[in-house]
Amino acid sequence: MLALCAALLTTFSCGKPQPEPEPEGPVAVTGITIEPASLSITEGQEANLFVTIAPDNADNKDFSISVSDETVITAVKVGDNRVTVTAVKAGTATVTVKSADGGKTSTCSVEIAAAEIPVESISFGFEEDEIEASQIGHTFRLAVNFSPSNATNLNSLTATSSNPDVIAVTEEGFLVMGPGTAVITLSNADGSVSTSCTFTVLAPGIQWVKMEYEKLPDMTIPRSDMAIFYCGDELVVAGGHTTGFYSKNTAEYYKDGAWQPLDNMHSPHDNAACVPLANGKVAILGGTGNSGVGQYANVDIYDPATHSFFELPSRMTTGRGLFHGAAIGNDIVICGNNGYTDYIERYSETTRSFDKVKDVSTRRTEPYVFQSAANNAIFFGGAGTSDFDRLEGDSFLPELFKSWGLLDIGTSFKSTDCLIGDLSADDYRYLIAIKYTYKQYGLCLIEGDEFSLIETNVEIPYCDERDVTFSNPNAKTIYWCTNLLVDRSKQAGYLIGNDRRNNGSETVYYILKIDYAPALSSGKANLTLYYSDPISDIAAGQSGYALMPDGRVLVAGGIYDSNFNPYQTVYAFQPF
Repeated sequence: MLALCAALLTTFSCGKPQPEPEPEGPVAVTGITIEPASLSITEGQEANLFVTIAPDNADNKDFSISVSDETVITAVKVGDNRVTVTAVKAGTATVTVKSADGGKTSTCSVEIAAAEIPVESISFGFEEDEIEASQIGHTFRLAVNFSPSNATNLNSLTATSSNPDVIAVTEEGFLVMGPGTAVITLSNADGSVSTSCTFTVLAPGIQWVKMEYEKLPDMTIPRSDMAIFYCGDELVVAGGHTTGFYSKNTAEYYKDGAWQPLDNMHSPHDNAACVPLANGKVAILGGTGNSGVGQYANVDIYDPATHSFFELPSRMTTGRGLFHGAAIGNDIVICGNNGYTDYIERYSETTRSFDKVKDVSTRRTEPYVFQSAANNAIFFGGAGTSDFDRLEGDSFLPELFKSWGLLDIGTSFKSTDCLIGDLSADDYRYLIAIKYTYKQYGLCLIEGDEFSLIETNVEIPYCDERDVTFSNPNAKTIYWCTNLLVDRSKQAGYLIGNDRRNNGSETVYYILKIDYAPALSSGKANLTLYYSDPISDIAAGQSGYALMPDGRVLVAGGIYDSNFNPYQTVYAFQPF
């Protein structure tokens, strides 16, 4: 009975209806977020923004979009949670999203950069221009014409200079460094768009021209302070000293691209005098011994017809070194002796002997000697501006040389090198360079024993101009090595100079071309300065200098810093 009741109770309890749960209300939006919060794109590009509604189970996830400036960007809803923005033009705009439920908002700041419009062509508008010397040290800018006119990538263009020693590219513009030529080029990275212009920076008062040069075959031995001369188209070098400062009695001649040795010279002739004679032969007189000690009195005569030397039976009346001479016909007059016993003596072809003519007003080293009349000569220099001596007549001091001085000349000097007249026609005119100070040089016309300055169209350059030109802290001065080499067929003279560079490891050669014809008819001589690249294997002094038949200027042998180590290199420079 109890069991039955329990069952009935259980059954009744299980079947009793349970209360229904209260229905839940709608889930409200608590926040909205648009990501990213800021965006940078370029004009014409599209980008997506993503919208998140919180909470995730909100019933109404709809939202609206607004743009602060639809001229800058447009925005459209894509799908449930994405907004696509399109950049219209450069500028800044804000995209705002707002939830439909609760009006919650979020923003994204969008910055639009202008689209790059590549430049298609550029031009300076001119191809070449000259810059006055007064602009050296100044900076200039260049205007550029470009297409299309709305191109936006001009900052990607790069400027370069073909010669930074003339014009250098700086952040401020183009800096004028010194005389010469430079090509300025403006181009894009791959060079597909470019323009260029050639600028010539004029030198202060003179035109500077870079000259070509050729290295010829080396001499058979190193030589310095040798005699050098042309016989027809054959170049001859004789004597001098070689490695170890040993005087040489050898010679060699250059023809058809090769040096041929001549070993039959009778005496060493280092620092000797070289005198071309009227009969086509060449006299080589005296000279110093090994290490420059002692003087010889022997004389060798070179005969180009036989490529041989014969020794004059008559010696000079005294040994001489570092002296010069000149021919009067086939006679020879000489003067100078490196500070030793000095007087004027003459070799007579008639008596075939040397005889003392007269004492000199001062002892000289490497003086100038010029035939000044049919039977006269003048001797000067090698001792400052002391009196000038005549072969016949009293000593004198030209008015010009009371203020002007003379350039030093080397062993290779010959009076005929400076001849602009014609000795066979009794025309005794010569042209030499002279100096007032180390900053002022001039040209002197010698007519017999009369001396006068000739006018030039510009000043002869001096060290300061060269320093500006090359902006080189090692540069000191243009060292004028010898006096003029005259080409009478072209009525031009050439003054040779050089300058050591890069702490003495290289040498730049200069050749001042002097077109003197206008100065002989009340005009002005025209000057042009030619210069070479720095050369590492060329001497800076005591070389042999000669004017080649083709008009080039030859520099052979010489030393750089020691008489014990002369060079054997030979260079031909082209000052035209």
